[in-house]
Amino acid sequence: MPGRSKFFADVEIGTDRSSGRVYAYVADALPENTGLRIVDVSDPAAPKQVGHLRLAEGEQGDVRAYGLAVDGDHAYLAVGAAGLRVVDVSDPSAPVEVGVLDVPGRANNLVVADHRAYLVDGDLRIVDISDPASPREIGFYDVPNLSAWPYVAVQGHYAYLTARGIGVLDVSDPGAPVEIASYPLVQGYVAVANGMVYLTGDGLSILRPRALVESMEGEQ
Repeated sequence: MPGRSKFFADVEIGTDRSSGRVYAYVADALPENTGLRIVDVSDPAAPKQVGHLRLAEGEQGDVRAYGLAVDGDHAYLAVGAAGLRVVDVSDPSAPVEVGVLDVPGRANNLVVADHRAYLVDGDLRIVDISDPASPREIGFYDVPNLSAWPYVAVQGHYAYLTARGIGVLDVSDPGAPVEIASYPLVQGYVAVANGMVYLTGDGLSILRPRALVESMEGEQ
């Protein structure tokens, strides 16, 4: 990567629907150079940076691109004290910031599902992104035993949130998320796939939550 030193905090892979080219969208988390980098990885042996956008220039506090999610033509970045930043990536060579949502805490990570962003800033905020240029908060969950680094994953009507343990939230009504289960594991990254929840912390833990299994069976 050209330019100053970097620290990459998150990455997502996406395919351009018109060209078929494959891109890695990378969150650069160094405060002096925080932003989004877009790398063409269509040829894995010869990756090439094709786009770069600095974010939150001139803002104060812990301003780093900690997490990102990509949905269609937009990238959504959790940028610490600078909140949620929305970037139009329809032209990978010229990404443009199109939306901002300020949050009280430090935006650490997020996932995107069904036109909503689930943003963690110490607590969980559910954001309507149906209009990417005007993201708006529509739901909030106060994380018990506030943790500086909770992580979130979403599948179906359920959000899986780690703080000091994992909580399962029913988010079918995004304006009123409700915890329906919990499990006492150390905080760590969380991912959901095929009816299982995968957690890292002191090793790898794999959980089979009844709510997710019943939800998947109901959709069949």
